Amino acid sequence: MNKRQILFIISILVGILLLDTAFGLGMDYLSSKAKGGDTFNNHYINKCLNDSIVVFGSSRANHHYDTSILEEELGITAYNAGIDGNGIILAYAFLNNILARGERPRIVIYDLLPDFDLYDNADRQAALNKIRPYYNASGMKEIIDDIDDKEYFKLHLASYRYNSIFIQIISDAISPRQTVVKGYKPLDGSITDTFISNEDDASRPVDPVKVKYLRRFIGLCEKENIKCVFVTSPYYHKVKDTQLYRRLLKEHSSKQDLLYLNFINDSSFTGQDSLFVDPSHMNRLGAGKFTRLLIDSLKAKNMAAPMD
Repeated sequence: MNKRQILFIISILVGILLLDTAFGLGMDYLSSKAKGGDTFNNHYINKCLNDSIVVFGSSRANHHYDTSILEEELGITAYNAGIDGNGIILAYAFLNNILARGERPRIVIYDLLPDFDLYDNADRQAALNKIRPYYNASGMKEIIDDIDDKEYFKLHLASYRYNSIFIQIISDAISPRQTVVKGYKPLDGSITDTFISNEDDASRPVDPVKVKYLRRFIGLCEKENIKCVFVTSPYYHKVKDTQLYRRLLKEHSSKQDLLYLNFINDSSFTGQDSLFVDPSHMNRLGAGKFTRLLIDSLKAKNMAAPMD
């Protein structure tokens, strides 16, 4: 191979890298200009959020906590950072990014769901798509390595970081299709089918990585003097073991004094077809009713009192 051929190959590689960099800058710009949808939501949480109340958790967090009601009733700003199909690993990453920017919420509400927050479901990868755009933020490398130790090097390529979400980013920059109200995604409809009730199995193995980030999440809140409350929002079916989530939280967080509010079998919700779209998720009406009930509980626990 002669010198001319080597220079040609180098120029091609440099051109590819420049195109990749330009693609990444373009995606970052469109993300910052998103009009709504998941793109706006993720960008806001990681780059802009400065609200006093932040809700974390999975889809039950995302659909059960009406931020407009939280703001109206408590007189402080709120944002719902719950993400469908994700749990404590992503929540820790997002809280880390919020705090790294110098912001500090007053109150953190975490909707606990062992499937995403404790149990080993081989689902760690779900967090990567949301974390990838922020791979170079402080503390992200360790989280990414804990999920997949082969991932971080590949993330230096923008075409890899955005390969599964660039269409969503473009769509959200033009015309978002999702209704999102300060992170809260209301669901409409009611239960019309018959569902079988399934109990959680307390003997299921836990994921040590999830346990690690559950403890770190709690630790961040304590270090930053953030009031933190774990919540189990209502289910459609009654469950026999109403204290399972509380026991799991105490056992795996190594904390005995965590504030935990349990609405799992609240009689004003269980069996109410008009409040649910499926056994695990409340509709807009149910979310509004539950948010007001939660606010009453927070006030009773002095969680919503003004802070210095």
